[in-house]
Amino acid sequence: MSQRKFHLHDGKHGIALAVRLKSGSAANVIHALLEDGTVEIGLFSKSVDNDGNKELVKFLSSVLDIPTGKIEIIGGQSGNNKLLTIMGIDMDEAQQRLQANLHIK
Repeated sequence: MSQRKFHLHDGKHGIALAVRLKSGSAANVIHALLEDGTVEIGLFSKSVDNDGNKELVKFLSSVLDIPTGKIEIIGGQSGNNKLLTIMGIDMDEAQQRLQANLHIK
């Protein structure tokens, strides 16, 4: 009996991102990068559901320079606290881009 040879491939690379939304903001902005790793984002949308989720994905796509199709909300679809997976970016690059777009009051 011969042994089968396997060709291994890299898996998906990306990050998990915790987000706390503040809806009804004057503009889409990153308010804070909290110590626990949560990103506090203000959205112009008054909704935290479907419209707010779409706006959040579009905003993060712009901030992180990642296509919207690489961003998925995997938890908290109907609440202010959300968990996202973002493919195609590593933690260091994401942190740099988020900090560069931090709205300083």
